[in-house]
Amino acid sequence: MKTRTTLASTAALSAVGALLLTGAAGTSTATASVDVAAPVARHDGAAPVAQQAVSTRYSADVVALMARTSGRTVAEQQARLQRQDRANNTAARLQAAGHHFDGLFLDAKGDLVVQAAPGSASAAAAKAAGATVRDPAYGQARLSAIQASLSRQSLQGVAKIGVDLEHDRVVVTRSGALAPALDKAIRAQGGAVVVRQGAAYETQATVKGGDKITIDGGGYCSAGFPGHDGNGALVMVWVGHCVEGASSFEKSGTRIGTYGDGDFVSYDGRDDYDTGYVRIDAEDSISVTANQYGTTYDLDASRGSAKPPVGTEVCRTGATSGITCGEITSYDNTVTYVDKQRRTVAVVRGLAETSACTSEGDSGGAYSAGGYGVGLTSGGPTGQTCGWNGGFQSGKSSLVQPVNDVLSRYGLTYN
Repeated sequence: MKTRTTLASTAALSAVGALLLTGAAGTSTATASVDVAAPVARHDGAAPVAQQAVSTRYSADVVALMARTSGRTVAEQQARLQRQDRANNTAARLQAAGHHFDGLFLDAKGDLVVQAAPGSASAAAAKAAGATVRDPAYGQARLSAIQASLSRQSLQGVAKIGVDLEHDRVVVTRSGALAPALDKAIRAQGGAVVVRQGAAYETQATVKGGDKITIDGGGYCSAGFPGHDGNGALVMVWVGHCVEGASSFEKSGTRIGTYGDGDFVSYDGRDDYDTGYVRIDAEDSISVTANQYGTTYDLDASRGSAKPPVGTEVCRTGATSGITCGEITSYDNTVTYVDKQRRTVAVVRGLAETSACTSEGDSGGAYSAGGYGVGLTSGGPTGQTCGWNGGFQSGKSSLVQPVNDVLSRYGLTYN
C-alpha cells in the first residue's frame, strides 16, 4: 500500500541523458504530492489573444529577492509589480469592451503600450484608459506572418526565429551559416527582420540529483503544474521532452504516475511542440506551491493559469538553479534544439522566451507570477549556468512552454 510523499513543482524527474527520458516502468508503493509555481504577464508575437484579468499576490520574500537582484528598492519593486498588474487588467478590460490592437506589451516601467491605427476608436479608448498608443511600421500581425514564413524555410544554422514586438521586428538568431534560401528570404523583408549571432539552444533535462521524479531509468526534469483531464483525473501538465519515451515516473523510488501524452519526438525531422502531461496515480496528489528548496520563498500558483503580456516580470523554480526571475520577452518562437554534438534534435514551435536563467535539470520547472501559473521550462542557451536562487541575472535567457497552450492542446483544465 502506498504512503503519501510530497512531490514539488520543481521536483526533479529522471530523464535519459541531457535530452530525453526513456526506460522501464516502475512499481507504485507510496503516495506523492507535486508542488508547483505561479504565473506572469505576457508579450506576444502571434495573433493577439484576449488578456485575462488577474488578482495577484506576491509574497514579501519573493519581492525582496526580486528587488535585491534587480537593483531596485523593495518599494520600487512592489510598484513595478503593481503597475504590470494594472496594465494587464487594463488590457483585459479594453479587449472585453470589443477593442482590438495590433499587439500590446508592457514597457520597462511595467506600463501598457498598445498598437492601434491613429484616430481609431480602439486608440482613443486605450489612451483614455492611460495606455500609451503607438502606430508601428509593421505591427504584430505582419511580423507574425513574416516569422511564420521564415520558419517554413530550411532552418540550417538557425537557433531561433521570433517576434520582438517592442522593437517592431522579427529577430533571427543564428548559431551557424544560414541556408541561402533563408538568407534571401530575410533580405527580401528589409528592415522588418534583423539577424543576430547567438548560442545554440538545448533542452534542459540532465542526469544529476535533486528532489527527483525518476523517469524510467536516469536523469531528471523539474515537475510542472497540476491539472485534470476531461474525465476529472489528475494529471501533471509538463513539457514534451520530459515525457518522451517514458512510461512511468517516480519520486524517491515510488511511482507517482504514467505517460499521458506528448508531442516532442527527437531526431524525426518533423516540427514538434514541447507539450505533454503525466497521468498521476489515483492515490497521489499535486500541490500548487512550488518547491522552495529549503528557503522561505513562496511561489504560489493557486490562482489559476495565465498567459500575460510581453514585459511581465516572472519568477521560476527548478531543481538545478532554484529560483530565478526575468521578463517575458516574446511569444511564439520557433527554436532549433541541438544535442552535445550539435546535431538537430528537434525544431520546436510556439515557445515563449524570458530573461530568466535556467540550466540543465531545470526542464519542466514552473514559471509563475503573482499566484498564477504561466509556463514550463523548455530549454536555454547551451552551457548556460545560473548559480542558486539568483533572482534576476543580466545576459541570461530561457525558453518556456506556455502552460495555457498545453492545457488547450490536450483538453486539460488547470489545477
